[in-house]
Amino acid sequence: MAFWFTLFLFIGTTVLSALLQKKPKDATPSAAGDFQVPTAQEGRVISYVAGTCKISGPNVTWWGDLRVDPIKKKSGGFLGIGAKKVTVGYKYSLGMDMALCHGPIDALVELRIGDKVCPFTSSTIGSPEDYRVLTIDQPDLFGGDEKEGGIKGTVAFYRGVSTQQSDNYLTSQFGHTAPAYPGLCHAVLRGVYVGTSQYIKEWAWVVRKCPTPAGMNAAKANINGDANPVYIVLDLMQSAEFGLGIPSGRFDLASFQTAADTLYTEGFGMSLLLDADSSADTVLSEVCRTVDAVIYTDPSTGKWTIKLVRADYVAGNLLEVTQDDLLEEPEFSRASWADTLNEVKIEYLDRTANFQDRVVQAQETANYAVRGELATETFTFKGISNAAIALKVAVREMKTHSYPLAQFKLVVNRKAWNLRPGSAFRLTWQPPSGPAWSDMVLRVTNIRYGALDEGRIEIDAVEDVFAVASTAYADPGGTGWSDPIAPPVAVSAQVLVEAPYWLVGQERWAMAMAARGDGTTFAAEVWVDEGAGYFASNDLTNMTPSGVLAGSYPAKTAAMDSTGFTIAAGARDMARLVDESTDAAGRNRGDNLAYFADTGEIVGWTTCTDNGDGTFTFSGVLRGVLDTVPTDHSAGARVWFLSEGACTTKETAYPSDLTVTAKVLPRNPRGTLAIGSAASMSLTTSSRAWKPYPPANVQINALGYDSWPTTTVGDAAFTWSHRNRVTQGTGTNLVAQDTAGAYTQEGDYTLEVLVGGVVKRTFTAETGTSKTYTAAQRIADNADGTKAVQLRITPVNNGLTGTTRTTPGVVMTGLGMTLGQHLGGVQG
Repeated sequence: MAFWFTLFLFIGTTVLSALLQKKPKDATPSAAGDFQVPTAQEGRVISYVAGTCKISGPNVTWWGDLRVDPIKKKSGGFLGIGAKKVTVGYKYSLGMDMALCHGPIDALVELRIGDKVCPFTSSTIGSPEDYRVLTIDQPDLFGGDEKEGGIKGTVAFYRGVSTQQSDNYLTSQFGHTAPAYPGLCHAVLRGVYVGTSQYIKEWAWVVRKCPTPAGMNAAKANINGDANPVYIVLDLMQSAEFGLGIPSGRFDLASFQTAADTLYTEGFGMSLLLDADSSADTVLSEVCRTVDAVIYTDPSTGKWTIKLVRADYVAGNLLEVTQDDLLEEPEFSRASWADTLNEVKIEYLDRTANFQDRVVQAQETANYAVRGELATETFTFKGISNAAIALKVAVREMKTHSYPLAQFKLVVNRKAWNLRPGSAFRLTWQPPSGPAWSDMVLRVTNIRYGALDEGRIEIDAVEDVFAVASTAYADPGGTGWSDPIAPPVAVSAQVLVEAPYWLVGQERWAMAMAARGDGTTFAAEVWVDEGAGYFASNDLTNMTPSGVLAGSYPAKTAAMDSTGFTIAAGARDMARLVDESTDAAGRNRGDNLAYFADTGEIVGWTTCTDNGDGTFTFSGVLRGVLDTVPTDHSAGARVWFLSEGACTTKETAYPSDLTVTAKVLPRNPRGTLAIGSAASMSLTTSSRAWKPYPPANVQINALGYDSWPTTTVGDAAFTWSHRNRVTQGTGTNLVAQDTAGAYTQEGDYTLEVLVGGVVKRTFTAETGTSKTYTAAQRIADNADGTKAVQLRITPVNNGLTGTTRTTPGVVMTGLGMTLGQHLGGVQG
């Protein structure tokens, strides 16, 4: 049963409980931590590790000893005769001290640099141990000299033992004796070659620490690479260095060892990385929530005690509270079936998948039979590291949430003096009305013992799920037959879009799209208000397939993106798009168009694939067609598949720009939605069909969007190709972004150079297809070489401006600018 208690730590605490509370809003520990990139931050907390964790954001306490070596190659000559060596790049080496976590850790399990596992050999220095030398010989890890180099050199890895000494390399760099940092796990890069890029890649350290608090059995500390959760609790409560500093004599160690033995037998370990300020109650409550435990001070001993909530009793042997023991009429309540669940999903951090989020689920068919509908919820347990334990927790949570458990407030005599938080007992009681309770097993969630001379104990209790009989799933009673088709409901989403030239020529039209809000709507009426009230103006014969992105979709893809994007589960009418999949010819004809509502980008797509989990992937995507450009789209952005469901707001074009107000009234076999129940939407037209097309085939130093660099050395040479709406025509083949073409310019361009998002230079009435922003101009415009440069291109014709195109940012580097500034991200 999911029975956990929030921990409030104060002297004289009798009981600390909060049954089945939601996950704390505070920072929640996980095996990956909160920091995901290296930092150089004074005063940052030292990370705490329990189990096997990935430290992706070590605190860089020092870096220096930078060395830059040229990479030279022979060039020119004939058959090698007369060839000269030229510099084609540089190798970067440096020293660094990365503070990782409290020690001593048990082992360094893995080293990941960038997105790659970096092999190393290890040897121990000193007896007793001082540190371990990691020898790395991977100069081609990132492609060698031809690409981003690799890693080569030695690292002094200090596990955080009490005997470790000052690092000789750091001492030589500081000019004085470096601190020894006993008890701190840290890694010292001793002039290590880190690649050919000016930006150091992320170093992620996978370390293992399974603490064994004093008095505990060390053989039960490591549970399949995870730490014993009970030992985590003791470690945090007892440590004066990073915990609460409670003396070991204040603990009922026998109860802790019993609980630890149980978790070891269950194979139930946890891995936690605490690398940000967290309160004790947040962390300890998360552990208790995960393993289903309660921590309290026993009033008879005054010692901290732990109890796991398990089916570890014989009902007939439990204390029985009867009518004679009750001093007041009990307060009783039971949740409704509407508050229960029949599907539970558990999100956890999978160690075998590089600490990525994974989900498992459990279902309860009996509850589904009672409710007649799916009721699901996702619970997050970031301390769980493997699917086996996640499945156990899913079954536990499913059992708890699938039945409406009874809750009681009882006032009893001193017979209940020996009950504690988490204790199970029996209740026999005849309520004023309804059936009697006989031998109902309850679980204590909170208990107040009162004064000894009062002779009364107040108990909060909940029906114990382990004792709920299978007969609990009784039919709640039939409701009789009802029409399976309900009256129409409002659309789930709707939008108005001004039609582009390619669809309608040089006329002014507004298009309406709407996603149905139920499964029976098959069409809709469009009503428009032009100032004199709403009137029926057109019909949407097919509701528009629409959904939201399951993940982000960046602008920087190939012009014909073979991978495409994925629509999240729950979208309407995606399945019918599978049959609309086409070939390259159909895509280029514009058979399948989609509209991204967040930026207005229109794309053509080739194939719709049903992924089997409610999501659909659209591949073979032609980016930024017609008068739009490729843009970044965040997860959750809405996508409209307009080719399969769109109509104009009325059957005649608008003579001039105006604000169009419309409503969509869904229709199903039961009728049409009342106009008063439909939400209105508005669009102000802007003569879109008259506006010039934006340029395409935009490149920087001959690199297109799919290979757009984050940095470039020297000048930034931007080039592009003209587009022309009239020449390209209406209903003709779509033109890909990377097609050069031979189109004449329609009007001219306004060019703006942005540095760090601020306009620094503006060029008007430009008619060419290139603009070079020199390194000298960059230095003159802003002395901060770390800021990215962008080019904003706006087409202008007859006073109308088309879609503005802003390139991705690029940092201009080179001698005199950013060389070496970003190494480690710490200088400056």
